[in-house]
Amino acid sequence: MPELPPPLPASTEAPLIVRGSRLGTVLACMAILLTVVLVLWFTPRWKKEMKAAEKGPNVLLEMLGRYVAGSQVLFAQGGAWNEATETELLESCRDAIRTDADKLRLEILRGWLNDKSPSPSETFPGLEGDVAILQQLAGKQDVAADTWKPFEKKYGWFARAAKALAHKKGHVLRQQVNMDAMRTLLVFGIAGMGAFAAFIAGLVILILLLSRWRASKRNGTAPPLRLTLGQEVPEVGGTLIEAFAIYMIAMVILPTLIQLAFPSMNPYLSYLSIAPIVLFAVWWPRLRGVPTPRWKQVMGLHTGAGVWREIGAGLIAWITCLPVLALGLVLTTVLIRLSGAEPPAHPIVNEFAAGGTSRYLPLLLAVVWAPVTEELAFRGMLFPGLSSRLRWIPGVVLSSFIFAVIHPQGWFGVPMLMIIAGMLAFVRQWRGSVLGGMAAHALNNGLVTLFVLLAF
Repeated sequence: MPELPPPLPASTEAPLIVRGSRLGTVLACMAILLTVVLVLWFTPRWKKEMKAAEKGPNVLLEMLGRYVAGSQVLFAQGGAWNEATETELLESCRDAIRTDADKLRLEILRGWLNDKSPSPSETFPGLEGDVAILQQLAGKQDVAADTWKPFEKKYGWFARAAKALAHKKGHVLRQQVNMDAMRTLLVFGIAGMGAFAAFIAGLVILILLLSRWRASKRNGTAPPLRLTLGQEVPEVGGTLIEAFAIYMIAMVILPTLIQLAFPSMNPYLSYLSIAPIVLFAVWWPRLRGVPTPRWKQVMGLHTGAGVWREIGAGLIAWITCLPVLALGLVLTTVLIRLSGAEPPAHPIVNEFAAGGTSRYLPLLLAVVWAPVTEELAFRGMLFPGLSSRLRWIPGVVLSSFIFAVIHPQGWFGVPMLMIIAGMLAFVRQWRGSVLGGMAAHALNNGLVTLFVLLAF
């Protein structure tokens, strides 16, 4: 494990006097509650509108469809492909079906696996034009370019598979469809092996930590981890909660107002445009009278035992969290299967999968902007602010819950997000600095992003 930072020296400063701290904290808590309620109120409606206006591919279903098609190629080479295998793999795609267009995608996949052009017998209200295009392709008729382009944009790989079925085996279009499928299968395989190796490493580290912790309790020796946070006074905690309220208003309400004022603006650019207000939230405790050394201490704006040691601590903590995260994933999967709900997914994933340069702005937001701003806000402001009033364990739980519910993955994404947020809060509690949390956060988002970019 990375070396621990030296203990922070006892403060010799006079007691802090922060003007209007109690009133400011109350108003800040009301603002935080209001923004959380607004997010919970509007997110389901927003997601419903997004599904109704779906014009692009279903990223999750397309990755699963490619995986199934790649599996057929692999299994067929070993003579292991049969009807039962096909049924089982097709069934694995059903959790990703959200709309009638997705049902049509599954019909195309079924046709690809059986080498038959899809000719849907089921009616698809509102998709008559799409069905007509499939019928044209099945009849080996040419589709006009101005008709094909929006169809391909909407159905992606499935559209190309339907078009390739009109040609004989060995045709370049069929080879391209199979190459895309095999690439996705390869990425799934590598990712699966990497995840398993990381899971085993995390389990080993977790077991060693627990055994050393028990041994230290039994022998009266120093524990393997020293929890250093919790030295801030209640007055400073109140200003941190105020700062977090400013961040919440900026991140939740202002982008909506910017979009209403400038509807043609890229929605992700609106988040970058509020960077000055985020910096103002970070600086807020200084404006409220917190001295610079204490401000850096309570917000984790220091390098702890050194930049690389703090980053290493964050990465090790992320690996150690994987066994717990795996349990959360199993629980989430079971609940989704029992309820028939949609799998939790962040809409930004659709932007990652888009072609061209349009995906680089959301990529920047996911891998750089979110780790920096969210760690400063949730683990630099909210978590220590709550911990100074509620002690650190309730601070972990409450700050992690707020972190989870304001994300657009829905209620079934809350357990997984709370586990990740709890791990990041623990890193802050352990190290004092926010650097480790930023590194772990960037690694988590970066791996998900890399997987989508390579698999799609």
